[in-house]
Amino acid sequence: MRKFIALIVVIVFSNNVSYSQYFGKNKARYKSLKFKVAQSENFEMYHYFKTNEPKERMLENSQIWYLKHKEIFGKGFDQPNPLIIYQNHPDFEETTAIDGEIGEGTGGVTEGFKNRVVMPMMYSHRQTDHVLGHELVHAFQYNLMKTDTSLSLQNIQNLPLWMVEGLAEFMSIGRVDSHTAMWMRDGVQKKELPSLKDLNDYNKYFPYRWGQAFWAYISGTYGDAVIEPLF
Repeated sequence: MRKFIALIVVIVFSNNVSYSQYFGKNKARYKSLKFKVAQSENFEMYHYFKTNEPKERMLENSQIWYLKHKEIFGKGFDQPNPLIIYQNHPDFEETTAIDGEIGEGTGGVTEGFKNRVVMPMMYSHRQTDHVLGHELVHAFQYNLMKTDTSLSLQNIQNLPLWMVEGLAEFMSIGRVDSHTAMWMRDGVQKKELPSLKDLNDYNKYFPYRWGQAFWAYISGTYGDAVIEPLF
């Protein structure tokens, strides 16, 4: 249930993660997919949809998220960002765009150095849109670290997971979320509200929910204008 709701997202750092010893085998692939490219102003989408409706919907939704996220980060992409979209999760698990195995609970992946968003269509339009919005936050985070003179892409590995993933959850779900509120109420009732340092214990404090609560508080108290400089 936790995997289904949380849509766990994997961040891949290709410079320090090696999967060359993956049992000495290549990733299993059971079919050959013929990808086509659909271009929009800010995205280059690779897909194999047989009809136009899902292609147009994904391009439209990605553009909507782009404008929302750009308003927060203040800086867009210099060139179209790659999107690799799979029609279902089993096809997604066979992707060669990302090294290593992809589990059933992985909702999507944003690969840092090429900034490629790789994801499947989910079980509902709402889930698909959430994963898309979440992953595009990571694309903006990576883009910011590539272009800001005071930052580097390696810095993101030093940031707490609750800060990185929490921001992606906050910006793709919003300030008010009943699921996150349930975690917060439970913490209050048990008198286990954590400090920011406590949040680094990921076994006890799930970074997606507590991170979202942190950013919701920051946004609600100080306004959205502080999000980008604080990150």
